[in-house]
Amino acid sequence: MDKLISHEGDVVAVNGDTVFVRIIQHSACAECHAQGVCSASDQTEKVIEVNDKLHSFSPGDRVLLEGNLTLGLNAVLLAFVIPFLLVICALIIASILTRNDIISGLSSVLILLPYYYLLYMKRDKLKRKFAFRIKHNLHHS
Repeated sequence: MDKLISHEGDVVAVNGDTVFVRIIQHSACAECHAQGVCSASDQTEKVIEVNDKLHSFSPGDRVLLEGNLTLGLNAVLLAFVIPFLLVICALIIASILTRNDIISGLSSVLILLPYYYLLYMKRDKLKRKFAFRIKHNLHHS
């Protein structure tokens, strides 16, 4: 059985079948008792697009977004792990081939351009793959 990740949020806008939900994303230490005096505690506000044809939502509705944990891990893989590996591999290969630090460094950074361009071109497919489910939050406070 897939584990779920969930976020509570507020509907900020509805455009046809697309619901825009604002969530507050907390850092890992946001629950710490010392967060008031610590500069490491952080929270950011994000607006998530969710396609939903089954329900009707209005701005101000409190909702719950759910997604599979495996989708989140796949997103981390695409956004961070693969680019890191590309940079390291390009750096090693360019260092061996050119023996020039400047060219090696530039090559390792420039390898990211086609990778992120490919992700950009596949953004619609990725949006469908990394979709959240939305439902009314019955347990809001």
